[in-house]
Amino acid sequence: MTNNGKQRGFTLIEMMVVVAIIGVLAAVAIPTFQKYVKKSKSPEAKLNVERMYYGGKAYYEATQNFVLRASSLVPATRACAGAGLPQRHAASAWVDSPTWEALSFEMNDPFFLQYDYIGTPTSMQAIGRGDLDCDTVLSTFTHGATQVNGAFVGTPMLIVSGEE
Repeated sequence: MTNNGKQRGFTLIEMMVVVAIIGVLAAVAIPTFQKYVKKSKSPEAKLNVERMYYGGKAYYEATQNFVLRASSLVPATRACAGAGLPQRHAASAWVDSPTWEALSFEMNDPFFLQYDYIGTPTSMQAIGRGDLDCDTVLSTFTHGATQVNGAFVGTPMLIVSGEE
């Protein structure tokens, strides 16, 4: 558009190019952002699984036995308010028990994952499990140990995750 020899505004083609560039940037940036948000929740799981593991190790060193417990996730439900809407469990959702007390493990702050501890006479496994971005893909963090000739033998933490 011209007015006294001066051009004002943008042409339709220029606007379409800008919209296309913004679309491409959004297509790349949004999945990357979601990936980093999901990864930001992993340290909670790693820290809490290690806390359970070291609580089990301390119990073993004091008693020469593993804390015995069958599998049961605590809390019983996942922390999702819907597809893509993760929310934290309130600290009050944590159900304390003699097993958790023997491991010196409790939750005092809001948390994303469900936790479990499996203990048998010869082994233990600390587990954190959750859907970190509420896409129905579970991430599982485990750290265990076995008893070999009366000695505590730990295994490295294993992470099985939908977190590419």
